[in-house]
Amino acid sequence: MINLALIDDDVKIASRLHGWLSAKPEVFSEGHFQTVNGLLESKSELEELDIILLDIELDGTNGITQIGRIKEVFPNVQIIILSSHGGEEYVFSALRAGAESYCLKGRNPENLWEAIKDTYEKGSYLDPLVARKVTNYFSKKSEKDPNRLLTDRELEVVQGLVDGLSYKLIAVRMGIALNTVRHFIKVIYKKLEINSKSEIIAKAYKGEIEGFKIG
Repeated sequence: MINLALIDDDVKIASRLHGWLSAKPEVFSEGHFQTVNGLLESKSELEELDIILLDIELDGTNGITQIGRIKEVFPNVQIIILSSHGGEEYVFSALRAGAESYCLKGRNPENLWEAIKDTYEKGSYLDPLVARKVTNYFSKKSEKDPNRLLTDRELEVVQGLVDGLSYKLIAVRMGIALNTVRHFIKVIYKKLEINSKSEIIAKAYKGEIEGFKIG
């Protein structure tokens, strides 16, 4: 059973969404809140939350800036941003702030259900339209140096591994979410055609990663 709460100040949309979620046998909905404060003030009345669906625009407040407050009160909760904004700046800001997933409003409800299941079972989810934009963004960044296989951010992850940092500490150093680091690692594995951190480090020390220098 997935314990879930929704934070959205659009009452009409939120009520419809809350009703749809409540009909799912796998979900126990803890309710709909119009503000982050409303959720936090109700903590004593709630069971431990697994998932929070969080809108970005909350009555003049940017929901992304409230992620830290939510995590302080619910340290184990996973946050899915549910927004009509799909630009890279919104996505990266949300992931850096600690959100695990990002889903666009106005899509087929099954997209949201997929987001909830993937976040609960696998730890993260990016809406396909958002993921495509993110991929295109990093592709454009890497095109600046066509001879270099890894992007600047991927090279930062490599540097963190060479420095002996854990994924969590790499996330802190780079100011991104832990799941974003895991995503970068998977991409690096695929690009370098390897299967382990030790292979990344070995290639780095052998000078086999274009654009990366030890020291």
